[in-house]
Amino acid sequence: MFVVDAVESQGLCHDLDEPKACAQRLRQMIELQERERCHLARELHDDVGQLLTLIKISANSVLRHLVGDQEQRQAALVRVVDEALDKVRDLSNMSRSAHLDGVGPIEAIHRLVERIPPDMPDSMRVRLECAELEPRPDACVEVVLFRISKRH
Repeated sequence: MFVVDAVESQGLCHDLDEPKACAQRLRQMIELQERERCHLARELHDDVGQLLTLIKISANSVLRHLVGDQEQRQAALVRVVDEALDKVRDLSNMSRSAHLDGVGPIEAIHRLVERIPPDMPDSMRVRLECAELEPRPDACVEVVLFRISKRH
């Protein structure tokens, strides 16, 4: 018996007598979502990130020629652009970790944990213990492991 109980996959698997076909459809859906996330991550990083970097370079260039109140306002603009770049980078990484394909799910999860701010309260500290997966699992399984770890 095979049942899928998720909002995103409603209507995907109704036939409980066909678990292999249902599992295949679920795998195809996950692969399609990952391709879309990969495309979105690339667009965010390449297009939006480059535009923000150009704005930052231009704002820094103007900043060198300003004084007083104008200089302070321009410096504030540079800080806002830096924040926007950080957010775009984070969104890109949340959409699809470039590390996942290259180093696998365990190392990618370790890198997620490393990004947790060190000033977190003790009650929210994370300790990660993972065993290497040998042989390396299917790409679909790796993606699911990574997505689960990002949500918690």
